[in-house]
Amino acid sequence: MAGLELEATSELIPDRKLVEAEHGPVVALQHPHDKRVFGFKVITIEVYEAYRLRKERGDTNALERLLQERAVWPSRESWNQYVADAVFETLAFEVAYRKAHGGTDVRLADDDEVPEDGNPEWRWLTNRKDGEGQVFGFRKPGRAEIKMFQAQVLARGRGERVPDPIETLLRNCGTPEFGAWLTANPFGIDTFGEAFVSAYGMQEARVTPK
Repeated sequence: MAGLELEATSELIPDRKLVEAEHGPVVALQHPHDKRVFGFKVITIEVYEAYRLRKERGDTNALERLLQERAVWPSRESWNQYVADAVFETLAFEVAYRKAHGGTDVRLADDDEVPEDGNPEWRWLTNRKDGEGQVFGFRKPGRAEIKMFQAQVLARGRGERVPDPIETLLRNCGTPEFGAWLTANPFGIDTFGEAFVSAYGMQEARVTPK
């Protein structure tokens, strides 16, 4: 699927200052083929949590609903009409919106990407691509933290309102810099979360023949 141009310039939204004065920070996305531009309110950690709960409860259109609620330019009605007329174009916007808020691929950092003063006992993860991105370190979670994580997962599965298990683990084990970044980029909960549990052993075990 083709990516979108992730721009935040006055050229894409000519009246950006007026739009943001009314709605707050906006991310502008332009489809590379039809060149249509739409502005969406930047997501907050609270809004992300509501989206994640919808998704966990089986709402397969949670991300589509999220964009519908955040669309502000040229108007929500314009976005709704675009969605009604689209085939797969809106899926590209969904991917781009996630990427604009931290939803990019995460991997183990290479040795030369780890800070010189980085703790060698930690796992260092990065979303860098083409030299751009972040590198964050995470300590090994303690046994009590893992037990709490498992309990929260089960509670969420029962529909209880408890803190997001993987977000809690990431914030507790990551650096303060990561916590601040995550608040501004909540889709990083998914991508860094998957990389974190994989880095600390959550990998598929190999089944050997009997």
